[in-house]
Amino acid sequence: MIAGSITPPFFYGFICPEKVMWKWIWVTQVYLCCAFALVTVMVPSLKGLRWLNAVAWLLAGYSVSPGIIHLGSYPDTPHMRSDFQVWPWLSGGIIYLVGAVLYATGFPERYFKKTFDIYGQSHTLFHVSILIAAGLHFYGSLDCYWSALEFTCPPKLN
Repeated sequence: MIAGSITPPFFYGFICPEKVMWKWIWVTQVYLCCAFALVTVMVPSLKGLRWLNAVAWLLAGYSVSPGIIHLGSYPDTPHMRSDFQVWPWLSGGIIYLVGAVLYATGFPERYFKKTFDIYGQSHTLFHVSILIAAGLHFYGSLDCYWSALEFTCPPKLN
């Protein structure tokens, strides 16, 4: 979900041929970090290390930061959109972080024994936070798409 949700802003944000190199740099970085996180989940000997899984997925999630900062900080160049919204990605990232911390610490079931055995356990809260963040990122992706339809790259000067 991390790699898939960050692909649209990088694809549409760096759509002009003069900036396409940046698209591939940021997409490659994110996909490699997501692959590392996937390995931490798939390797059987690492399955019991909740903290390692949480750190790997946070690393994957926050590997998008340089590209998002790049998109949001350089809107004055004619080869990039000037209306990129950072807030869906920032707020989604914060919600991912909260969910990951809840999952890694085992809150609340670790501290309130036999109270959150079925509902409200850390794993459930983690998935709820993922759904909320994914919704924000979906909104941001749609915004990128609709803005890209109206954006035209400046002509290449020889």
